[in-house]
Amino acid sequence: MEAIRKATAETGLDIWVHCPYCAEYQEVTGDLKECLDDELRASDIEQEIVCCYKKCGKTFIVEEIIY
Repeated sequence: MEAIRKATAETGLDIWVHCPYCAEYQEVTGDLKECLDDELRASDIEQEIVCCYKKCGKTFIVEEIIY
């Protein structure tokens, strides 16, 4: 009988936000990952984000991360 093989599973986390000026959806994991608590949420934060789309480029503040 052949032995059962083992494997490793992976998980990932991406944080996305809609720019409140142009409504484009952008990935901001690098900017906000450190703000997360043990439940993958954050509240009462004030993290500045610059819209990555050239046509906009405006700065806005993320106040909360929901999961």
